[in-house]
Amino acid sequence: QLLFQQKPLPLKSVIPKPSKEAQAQEAGAKKVLLSDVYGLPKKRLFANREYNEKDRAYIGWMLFVHGLALLAPFTFSWGNFALFLGMYFVTGCLGITLSYHRQLAHKSFQTPKWLEYALSYCGVLSVEGEPIEWVSAHRYHHLHCGEF
Repeated sequence: QLLFQQKPLPLKSVIPKPSKEAQAQEAGAKKVLLSDVYGLPKKRLFANREYNEKDRAYIGWMLFVHGLALLAPFTFSWGNFALFLGMYFVTGCLGITLSYHRQLAHKSFQTPKWLEYALSYCGVLSVEGEPIEWVSAHRYHHLHCGEF
């Protein structure tokens, strides 16, 4: 079975480390400089691809959010700016960095379940996906590290 197939990544299950032999056998795979890992050339992200329902939903969301951002200069107030800073701290610092990344993905520390759930909810507010999906994708990102 080939390593780089066009199937979606199964984010809700454990993903084994890819074998170096399977990487080397892929058509068009090239060895990464100063490494024993093989990779494929980058694909075009936007042209010559098929968009699925999830892709269209993300594109719609991004257009909506950035469209709203164009209105920001006309609605500026110091109160809104303070709200932005507060939500940035809650969603980015507590939700993503502390909860999703350090606590759930790397298991750096433990908290009581009620606090773990509250911090995870802060991460959900950032609109970066469900905790299990984020953690799975992040752990996949670290496959070639000795961290886990």
